[in-house]
Amino acid sequence: MKKVLAIFEELVKKLNGAGIIPIIYGSLGLYLILQKDGPVNDIDFIIDKPEEFSVCKNVLLKNGFEIDPEHERELIKNGFYVSFIDRNDIEKLIKEPLKLNPATHNNKNFYNIELSQYLKIYTNGLNNKFRKERKEKDDLKKINKIELYSRQSH
Repeated sequence: MKKVLAIFEELVKKLNGAGIIPIIYGSLGLYLILQKDGPVNDIDFIIDKPEEFSVCKNVLLKNGFEIDPEHERELIKNGFYVSFIDRNDIEKLIKEPLKLNPATHNNKNFYNIELSQYLKIYTNGLNNKFRKERKEKDDLKKINKIELYSRQSH
């Protein structure tokens, strides 16, 4: 986890320097809310505006990442992936506008989405056959962690 957080901090610092406050989601975003270890193998960002992707891509390319030839919105460096998805795609999946919470980690600024929206992402994501086949076990664990955290914090 320390390695992932170090990469995340460096990328957010560079993105902040390029005028972008990124939106984190996925396993790392969930970890930052729950503060519980879990498998975090990559970094997932949401692109707020389509033109932001080219800025983000250039920042990563300048920092040793390469575009995955099979996925134009995934960049890789030493086997570590950073992926980008459009805000509209996430909002379609969860069927509501994103609710962003400003966040800071070691003086790096980013947004994270609300915990209830993580629950919708993982629950609705399992309706996708490909996702269900590859990630069902992990997604069900995340759903259970979110539900437990929600019960304990209320």
